[in-house]
Amino acid sequence: MSNYKIAVLVHLFYTDMWEDIKYYLNNLGDINYDLYINLVDGFYDKECINQIKKFKNDTHIVISPNKGEDIGGFLYCYKELKNDPDFILKIHTKKSLGTVETPSDYVRVYGLSNAIIKGKSWFHKLMNSVLKSKSHVTTILDKLENNKDYVMCGLDCETYVGPNVSLVKELGEHFKIPIKLNGDRLNDGNFVGGTIFWVKNSLLKKYLTSENVEYILSKLPANYHNEPSYNHAMERILGLMVNNENKKILNL
Repeated sequence: MSNYKIAVLVHLFYTDMWEDIKYYLNNLGDINYDLYINLVDGFYDKECINQIKKFKNDTHIVISPNKGEDIGGFLYCYKELKNDPDFILKIHTKKSLGTVETPSDYVRVYGLSNAIIKGKSWFHKLMNSVLKSKSHVTTILDKLENNKDYVMCGLDCETYVGPNVSLVKELGEHFKIPIKLNGDRLNDGNFVGGTIFWVKNSLLKKYLTSENVEYILSKLPANYHNEPSYNHAMERILGLMVNNENKKILNL
């Protein structure tokens, strides 16, 4: 594997999950990377920052408003990127619970106790897809490096747009990405559900210009939101960027 520059962007909303995130980050092994961690204003304490710095002293801490959930956290970190990385790993804490005022679909359908179990299982499946082991990470980066068709890697490729159709069309128009649908599903292209993935920055740089990042941040809602939302629409658009460049998402 070539000596690529790697940036890891973490949305750490649930700071009690730092130990889980740290466990997976250790599977990067000896790979040199820049770490960016987004903390949400009002949802962290000084001890959390101390623990992050203890793990990696040169971590870039990005404090943001509670806006856009993991998509917002990712974009706030992306704004601060330095050293023009070749590969980016986007990860985030995930419980799929929502809030007391706005419970998630998991909670509404399965109840709180079952939603906790399902959310935890979903988080670990997503994280294992990108950081299961040192050898797994090496395999991903080697494949992304050597197969020019692949520019993104994640767990599952999904096509469900659901109630986000109008918002996906709106963002597609902004990014000049054609949106082809078959009912409430993408007819052409897909995306990584859960938005935990590896991606080549050469793809993101084309679309996530400083102007576009500010535009998306202006659209993202505050606090937790179920579908439809610009958060969920942007989740689809990130995958559709791949398809629009005639590239593919690698599933491992």
